[in-house]
Amino acid sequence: MGPRCPACGSKVKLPKNGPLPPPHAKVKCPSCGSVGELEAFLAVTGSEEESASGGATRIAGSATKLNLPPGLRCSLTVLSGPDSGKKLQVEQPRIVVGRGGGDFQLSDPGVSAEHCVFEITGVTCTVKDLQSRGGTFVDGRRIESEILSTMGEVVVGGTTLLFTMTLEDAVA
Repeated sequence: MGPRCPACGSKVKLPKNGPLPPPHAKVKCPSCGSVGELEAFLAVTGSEEESASGGATRIAGSATKLNLPPGLRCSLTVLSGPDSGKKLQVEQPRIVVGRGGGDFQLSDPGVSAEHCVFEITGVTCTVKDLQSRGGTFVDGRRIESEILSTMGEVVVGGTTLLFTMTLEDAVA
């Protein structure tokens, strides 16, 4: 499974194990030379059988409603802090990070009970601070809400989290 050119239907290759480019990234078809935004190429993604019958599967999903589209793999990994190495394979579009509660619990005393939330809408992830004591930081800036690229570091308390979004490997 991967993006296809909306003009000719040819497969467009993206890095299998690297981060997925942002939805507005420009993509060029190797067959016909059409250029467009990645989201348009993902919109015509489908299996060989679906393509032959004219059907398609949309990876991009809704851009306004929380959803974790099929074909994408998202994860949160603790890069540094008391829980270093802890990892969560994201299976729902809204993940609350906190010390006392939430979906991804951390033991860092600098993390609030419900510190921040990661919300996925299609191929976009937004991290929002939940009025935490110490704040949520992206690129060294304290944020209230920030759209992450397909890979982003977020600091909460003394913990650095890595969010990643990649294409799932095709299943043969």
